[in-house]
Amino acid sequence: MEDGVVQYVAHTGDELEVTGEQSEHEGIVWVRLVDGNWVQEQYLEFAADLTKEPTPILAIVLPEIGLNVRTAPNTVDSTISYVAIEGSQLVLTGHTVEAEGVTWYKIEDGNWAQGQYLEIGP
Repeated sequence: MEDGVVQYVAHTGDELEVTGEQSEHEGIVWVRLVDGNWVQEQYLEFAADLTKEPTPILAIVLPEIGLNVRTAPNTVDSTISYVAIEGSQLVLTGHTVEAEGVTWYKIEDGNWAQGQYLEIGP
């Protein structure tokens, strides 16, 4: 998002279709559009019948040694909450954060896991 290139400008009153996927980066919430682009949530007004909360997604833990599930989406300022065992299912909220060169996924219990160690379901 900070390295993103402006693809086009949406004008006041334009309707944009969102996927429901959100990501937070440096305190700014970004919302993914169906065309694959991202827009800052603060500049959107959602229709009354739409929900801004992403649909939960199931993910399977891949590493044989398990996966460190952390309190925050990084390895520097966070602590390990628990180790999820190989093959276990985690329920992801749909919120993601790009940090330390990887995508972190928020788990329904409020903790975070690195996406490269997950098989993310539909």
